Amino acid sequence: MQRNSAKKMAKRILAGLLLCITLLALLITPAWAMAQDDTGQLPRAVDGRRVALVIGNSDYREESAWADLSNAANDARHIARLLGDSARGASRFEVTLITDGTMEEILEGLAAFAESAANADVSLVYYAGHGFEYGRENFIVPVDAPGQVSQYQIEQHFIGMEQIVGLAEARGFQMFFLDACRVRGPFVGRGSSGDAERAGYFGAIEAPRSVVFYATVLGEVAYDAAPPNEPLSPFASAVGRAISLPGLDIPYVLTSVTQDVREATDIYAPPQQPIFVGSWSRPFYFVPASAPASAGQSLALAQSHAQDTAYAMADGRTRSAGSDRRARQSPPAGPQLSGMTPPVPPGADEEDQPPRLDIPFSRLSTVDDDRIVLDVLERHSPEEVLAMAGHGDPVAQYLVGYMYEFGAGLPRDLDMARQWLELAAATEHPAGQLELGYFLQRHGSEAEREDALALLIAASDTGYAKAKSHLASTLLTGPSGERYAEEATRLYREAAELGHAYARYALSIRQDDPPTQIARLRALSESGNREGDRWLCELSQSSFAIDEAYRHCETAARDGYTIARAYTALMLDTGEGVERSPGMARYWARIATESFDLSEGLRARMATILGE
Repeated sequence: MQRNSAKKMAKRILAGLLLCITLLALLITPAWAMAQDDTGQLPRAVDGRRVALVIGNSDYREESAWADLSNAANDARHIARLLGDSARGASRFEVTLITDGTMEEILEGLAAFAESAANADVSLVYYAGHGFEYGRENFIVPVDAPGQVSQYQIEQHFIGMEQIVGLAEARGFQMFFLDACRVRGPFVGRGSSGDAERAGYFGAIEAPRSVVFYATVLGEVAYDAAPPNEPLSPFASAVGRAISLPGLDIPYVLTSVTQDVREATDIYAPPQQPIFVGSWSRPFYFVPASAPASAGQSLALAQSHAQDTAYAMADGRTRSAGSDRRARQSPPAGPQLSGMTPPVPPGADEEDQPPRLDIPFSRLSTVDDDRIVLDVLERHSPEEVLAMAGHGDPVAQYLVGYMYEFGAGLPRDLDMARQWLELAAATEHPAGQLELGYFLQRHGSEAEREDALALLIAASDTGYAKAKSHLASTLLTGPSGERYAEEATRLYREAAELGHAYARYALSIRQDDPPTQIARLRALSESGNREGDRWLCELSQSSFAIDEAYRHCETAARDGYTIARAYTALMLDTGEGVERSPGMARYWARIATESFDLSEGLRARMATILGE
């Protein structure tokens, strides 16, 4: 459907959808980006003095009975060097490094670090070594710690994370990177009977206003090297790479680490699965983005190419760049793209063009934008993406707009975001249309609401799965939503056939052939697509009978979905579909509670599990 037709439809249905687009914008805004200040804008990034305490314990004393860890000290030195690199300029951390630390040495380092953290805006603690949980508290293990102690002597030989969290408190916020899940804990003697029990694996800690990143899930090992004989652990290697990329906010850093570790450890069974939680409310950049010198030039080039292409396509022939441009007051509407591949701008030599982003249309139309951006930034610098956008690649243009809007790889600039998204939408590529529609709702005027809905309709009509699902959700939202129930169901069905997992969930909730939808979600899960597990988990808690519901919830929980983490805790607490385990229930409840996007209802249920 062409843009004018889409606008007519938007005007026809907009009157009955007073709040729908606002709610839709919340559905498609990344959860971490919802935190806003009192003005409704995303708050400014945390900046200022940065301090770090980095500890790596490899060489455990022979008499301690703790196994040596070949790479823990190497990991610490690697992370300390990157954080303290003078090339970071104002973003450099003041680093305290402790390797193979005894109890006395670590406590002295913590005392000094506490003074630094109290006068800093950001503090970071990175620990690689042995750790364990006992009596609902987590401890790290100095190199001179014994392998067996009385329950009354634990704090004499091990250092509690509660103490470390308290000493690391800074003015802004804190980060903890914990690679402490190598083996189970020591044998702990109980009373005078001489009986001893084995302490558990390092678990979840309580750290308000913090980001906490665990190298692996409770009960599973964190590998020292992958492949074997590597000088760094896969976790340290991934963290080092992610914190060195410019312009990545915390969620992108954490997602990058998770993906890299999982890929590096695929040679093992099971692969290592990092997990992170956080309750931060302001962006933070390890290396802030800087405006590329070519940014303005790329935008001007893209605008010129857009005009030239529009003239040439309207006339039905190719014109040389810039010909007759001054004779026209305004260009005609942009061309409809065939196969979603943009034409080479008139007058340009195809061999001189930068490479274009090669993202399958099926992936673009079904995967969340923030994950696509991360994948692109791991393969291309922001300057390279800008160059592709400047030469007319509409996918690059839409991504540049998104990057400017959310400050991912480029400085946050809403004016630049709008201009790039308008260019992408003018090509009639659905990715640009959909993202501009979202942008207008988030940041546009009341008068632009009709334009936002028209863009959503236009993107849907190209077969763009995400647009179909979100348009269906839009039609069903508001007091008159049921008037469009039949149309919404049709859109969900089309989106589902195009591979959008959420549409399968939505159809099940609407009782549109749930057995078929559930079977398709199960097939997604079996193929390794975690979206299948996510929505199967949510259906299991909506009165649907889902085989192996716990497995789906735990898989989605490991992949970072907050609701799945809460449901995993509830199932473990009640023994629903899994052997009851109060300890594991508390672990997942703590992980879920530390996520700021958990609903108040689920937060209250997690507090009950935690005994709070």
